[in-house]
Amino acid sequence: MKKAGVIVLSLLMVLLSGCGSTAQETPKNDTPSTVSDYDITVTMVEGTDTYGIDGKYTGEVVNGKPQGVGTFEADGENGSTYTYEGNFSNGAFNGYGVTTIINDGETLEMSGTYTNGEFTPTTGESFNYIGQLDLFGKFTISDAVIEYIDENENLFPTATNEAIQSSDIQDFSNKQFNKTRKQDQIGLVKLDLYAVQVFEDDYLGGKLTYLLAADDDNNYYALYYLGSTEVYNEDTFTAYAIPCSTSSFDNISGGTTNVIVLAACYIE
Repeated sequence: MKKAGVIVLSLLMVLLSGCGSTAQETPKNDTPSTVSDYDITVTMVEGTDTYGIDGKYTGEVVNGKPQGVGTFEADGENGSTYTYEGNFSNGAFNGYGVTTIINDGETLEMSGTYTNGEFTPTTGESFNYIGQLDLFGKFTISDAVIEYIDENENLFPTATNEAIQSSDIQDFSNKQFNKTRKQDQIGLVKLDLYAVQVFEDDYLGGKLTYLLAADDDNNYYALYYLGSTEVYNEDTFTAYAIPCSTSSFDNISGGTTNVIVLAACYIE
């Protein structure tokens, strides 16, 4: 089982160990211009830590700093690579972008909103990023589900059952969702489940609880909750959540466990 709080940091440290001082001056001009393969240093923020990463930039610049849309690429040791494609402002990642880190055959993608070099995803983007961490298998979330979560971000999470009652609870068919991998109408579902495994890790300045759970028909679910919850292994509980995707992972018996992925907003 991978730990959510250390994956990005460990990959960054491998990458940074291979970086040298290669930055060179870009053209100083108030007029926007385009450069290609310019040596430059950008700042990446991870929690309370700030890293200067040397690499090559292709894209728009103003006054010698990346401004607009561009691509930054850096190489680390043992063939590790770091790529950011997206929006820049004042020389830093700002706006929507996609970071791809490849190290030792492992790929991590961080798609979403960036603020001054820090990955600051919206709530919907955050659930999509969790899918890259391979906790109970990797998954991706559709743009429609991301949009729904962001439009209802006050529910993810919510501490009160009353907030849930104001939402329309959708009927849910495990078989139908496994077949189509989407709801007919996106919305919350209510499931009574049994906790097989429960983990809690640090995540983007807060907590992430992720649970492997089963229903009475032995269907399995991977639930992700942005916060802490008083549910433990072998507890029964009720979850209100958005069905997001399907996934699978190798189990300890040598087989494969298939799961429906849920972005949980309330657990009791």
